[in-house]
Amino acid sequence: MTTRVEKKKKNVAVTRATGEKLLAGLLSRVEEVNRGDYAYYVGAVVLFGSFLTDKERPGDIDVGVDVLQKPDFKEHAERRVRLAEARGRDFSWWNQLWWPLREVIMFLKGGSKALSIHTMPGDVYELMKDPAFQYRLLFGRLRSAPDNTHY
Repeated sequence: MTTRVEKKKKNVAVTRATGEKLLAGLLSRVEEVNRGDYAYYVGAVVLFGSFLTDKERPGDIDVGVDVLQKPDFKEHAERRVRLAEARGRDFSWWNQLWWPLREVIMFLKGGSKALSIHTMPGDVYELMKDPAFQYRLLFGRLRSAPDNTHY
């Protein structure tokens, strides 16, 4: 069975050095999100996929991000939507509902095509149930972690 995570793969190959820089930037942006006025915070970041191998050009960088609602989520979300509208963003009612999460994911991605961000829970947590699936916790704490971490 093919998961959405596997279907989203792009033909992007980065060097290990570039990948390490992208991961450092991602973790820096995670800290910014958690300190900032976003409606969500990041509870955990896991690395999985080809970047865990020792290949010099492993491909894209797959990360799972556990994004959680901050206390007073509704007020934060409404403020983030108003701020985006003030900056010229126009929303349908549906996109307005999803904007606070989309904003965080876009910010975490930092414009990089090589960073492939997958929200958790979802496909990543499902994959983590498979003993053959390897991952490394880069930030935070998982709500429920299988015993197949890769360090």
